[in-house]
Amino acid sequence: MCAPAHEWQRSPPTSAPDGAEEAYVDDMLEIAGKRFRSRLMLGSGKFRTADEMRGAYEAKMPMGEGGVPATPGRVGEEGMKGMKDMSGMAMGAAKPDMKVRKVGAYVLTLTTVPEIPKAGETTLRLKLTDASGKPVTDASVVFMYTMPMPGMTDTKAVAIYKDGAYEGKAMLGMAGIWEVTTQVTISGKASISEKFRVQVGGGM
Repeated sequence: MCAPAHEWQRSPPTSAPDGAEEAYVDDMLEIAGKRFRSRLMLGSGKFRTADEMRGAYEAKMPMGEGGVPATPGRVGEEGMKGMKDMSGMAMGAAKPDMKVRKVGAYVLTLTTVPEIPKAGETTLRLKLTDASGKPVTDASVVFMYTMPMPGMTDTKAVAIYKDGAYEGKAMLGMAGIWEVTTQVTISGKASISEKFRVQVGGGM
């Protein structure tokens, strides 16, 4: 927490050995009795506590041998590989991906357009078939998507049936892993909710 305004003051000029005055800073910042040469302040940003920030950071760290987190310096080095147009965002080379799930008597197949998603607008396509392989064309489908990160919330995209699949537009605005939950309602049947993970590469 920052100190009250009346506690902010500049300390008097510091003395320096003869001939070395320019090597010293004569306007050090003093807050609550502590003196600082630098005015660069680091905080917890969007996290409510330091522990929450530390937990989010550790959850993103790749694990080394024996389950020990990799050395932070090496984490940054490895994360730079394969990055393009998204400085600071670690990402691998995305590949075309088709995800198939069998839920009860139905098969759900999720694909994207383009096949290799990039940061920006992406079309989510869900093909829904019954046990005999016949397309189910009378369902209501909603996509809920988000990034699995602290502070991120779900975004809703209502799908329409088109060309043999249920399509919805999603704005996947950042490279990384996105979670897409398909909510399927079929008249007279139990609702289906299935979660998929989609890898998104850098933007154009």
